[in-house]
Amino acid sequence: MKYAKIHFKGRAVESKNLYKTNPIFDQDKDFSLDRWKVMVETIIEKKSLQKIYFILDSDFQIYPGQLEELGRGLKKLKNHGKTLYCYGKNYEIKALFIASFCHHRIMPEDGTILDLGSSMKRNYYKGLLDRFNVKVDVYRKKEYKGAADSFRSEKMEQEQREAYGLLLKRVRETLEGTVIQNLSLSKDFFENLKHGKTLRAAEALEEKIVTKVAYQEDLLRIWKLDKVKEEKIKLQDEVYGRGKKVAVLSFDGNIIDGESQKRGMMGPSIGDYSMVKEIEGLREDKKIHGVVFKVNSGGGSATASAEIYQALLKLKEKKPLVVVQTGVAGSGGYYISIPGSKIYTQQSTITGSIGVISMLFYLKTFLEDRGIANDGVQDGDYADIMSVWRKRDNKDEALIMNEIDHIYKGFKAKVAKERGFSKDKVEAVAKGRIWPGMDGIKQGICDEIGGVDDAVLHLKEALGEEKLQVSFYPKKKENLLLRYFASHTPGVYSESINKIFAINEELGNIHGKVMMTEEDILFSEFRL
Repeated sequence: MKYAKIHFKGRAVESKNLYKTNPIFDQDKDFSLDRWKVMVETIIEKKSLQKIYFILDSDFQIYPGQLEELGRGLKKLKNHGKTLYCYGKNYEIKALFIASFCHHRIMPEDGTILDLGSSMKRNYYKGLLDRFNVKVDVYRKKEYKGAADSFRSEKMEQEQREAYGLLLKRVRETLEGTVIQNLSLSKDFFENLKHGKTLRAAEALEEKIVTKVAYQEDLLRIWKLDKVKEEKIKLQDEVYGRGKKVAVLSFDGNIIDGESQKRGMMGPSIGDYSMVKEIEGLREDKKIHGVVFKVNSGGGSATASAEIYQALLKLKEKKPLVVVQTGVAGSGGYYISIPGSKIYTQQSTITGSIGVISMLFYLKTFLEDRGIANDGVQDGDYADIMSVWRKRDNKDEALIMNEIDHIYKGFKAKVAKERGFSKDKVEAVAKGRIWPGMDGIKQGICDEIGGVDDAVLHLKEALGEEKLQVSFYPKKKENLLLRYFASHTPGVYSESINKIFAINEELGNIHGKVMMTEEDILFSEFRL
C-alpha cells in the first residue's frame, strides 16, 4: 500500500501554462487547478495508492467558486475508495470545507478552530483626494458598476451593498452548508463561531470536528513503521482518459490588448493576441473534437474581450464549445463566457457585471502646486481628452459617454443574442450588477451548477461518445535556452535573482492597484 502527499499552498490558479515561464526567475508558488484535476484522475487509476494526505497551509488563497470545484475532486477520490487525511494547524471556513471531505482530520495540540465570519469592505479615498485637489471623472453604465466607487464616493452605495450583500450571503450558505452536511453538524455550529466561540484541539476532537490531535510528521512516522511508502505523483502532461480528444482551455487573469503579461501593472493578465492564437489552434487541430473553456476573470479591456468572443464563436462553428465559470466571470469575463452552448457555473461564482466603466483623473492643480507644468501643441480640440491636465467639461463628458453607451449597447446585444433575451430582459440583468452563480442561473445568464466533469459529460453526449481523452491547454511554454542556463546556474545566484524579481513584482502590484479593474479591487476580497 502507498500514500501520496498533496500540499494546498500559495494562490490557486486555473493553469500555470498561460505565460511563458522563466526557469531562472519564476518561482513555483501557485497551486494549479488543471494539474489538480489530472492528479485526481491519476490517483483514481493507481490501485496501490490508497491513502491521500493533504496538508493545508494558512496562506492558501482560493476563490469560493474554485473551492467548490476542488471539493468535487475530493468527493470523487472519496467515492472511488481512497482514504483521505488532512492536516491543518488552524481551521477556518476554507480549511473546514476541505477537511469536511476527508475521513481523517488532524490538528496539532495547539491548533484552533476559529471562524468569525466573512466581510467585504473597501477603502474610500474621495476625502483624501479632495484635500490634495485631485479630481476623478467617472463615466459608467450603469448604477451597479462600482469599480471607481473608492475614488468617487465616501461610503458603499446602496446598489453595491445590495449586490455584494447577496454574494456574501451565497458564499457563506454554500461553504457552511457543505461543512454542516459532510460532518453532520448542528446548524448552530457556525453561528456560535461567529459570536466568538473558539474550539481548541481537545474540544474539536471531543466534538468530532477533528479525528486526531497530532503533529504533521506523526502520521507519516506511523505509516513508515507500517511500511506504507510514499509515491510522488509525476505528471508528464496534463491529460487523462482514453478516446477521442477534447480540450480544456483555461483562462485566468485580467483581459488586456496584446500579449499576455505575468508581471504587468494590473497583475497577471491574458492578452487577446495570445488567447486568440490558442483558440485558433484548437479550432484547426483535427485531433480536437470539442472544447471546454474554463473562465476565471474579472474582465478588463472591452476591445480585447470582443476579439476573444469572436474567436470563440468561430471555434463553435466547427466544434462543440462548453463554458465552465470558476472563481470569477464578471464583466469581460462574462463577455467571453457567452459563446458557450452551455454555461456551467458554481454556486458562489461571481458572474454577470454586464456594464462598462471608465475613470479619468484630473491632476492639474495637484501637479502645479508641486512645481510641475505642462505645455505643448496639439491638433484637434479633443486630442488631450484623456490627459490628467485637462479639466473635462460637458462636451467632453458627452463624447466619452457616447463611446460608453456604444460599448454597453454592443455588450447587451451580444448577451441578448447568445442567451435568447429580449431587450427588456437583458437590461434587467445588466446595469453592471454582479450575480452569485446560483442567482445567475435564476436570471438566465448561466445554465447549470457544474464543473469540468459535467462539461466533459456534456461533450460526450454532444459527440455521441462513451469515453473521451481530456487534454488541458495552453501547453507549457518555456525558454529552452534559459532552462539550460538555469540547470548550469549556481543555486545561490538563482535564489538571489528570484528575490530581486519577487521585490520587483511586489512593487508592480502596489503600483498596479491604481489601474486595477473593479473585479480585482473588490473580488480579490473574496479569495479565502
